[in-house]
Amino acid sequence: MSRQEQAMLLSTKLVAQDTYELVIETKNAKRDAIPGQFVHVKVPNRPDLLLRRPISINSIDTKNSTMTLIVQVKSEGTSVLCNLAPHTILDVVGPVGRGFYLRKDTKRVAILGGGIG
Repeated sequence: MSRQEQAMLLSTKLVAQDTYELVIETKNAKRDAIPGQFVHVKVPNRPDLLLRRPISINSIDTKNSTMTLIVQVKSEGTSVLCNLAPHTILDVVGPVGRGFYLRKDTKRVAILGGGIG
């Protein structure tokens, strides 16, 4: 079950060309997200950018209640997200998506996907 919440952007860091690491403080970091899930992030203060951006969850730190997202700038919306100042409040829905589990005895995995999450 996904939840909507106000999450604080803690940091933004350029990690590759046009690709940023966003760390957000979120109550939902304490919830169990599974591999393959993502969050929907609304671009703040931009009513012209109506649709939320789906962004894969890169990692979750339950101890510090943070979630790391990796975002590639592809449009005006992702550009605005990657250039926000720390302490900006984001409207986030998630985790969403079906995700997947691996059996403990799994030795080899082949995963195909799109995006950069």
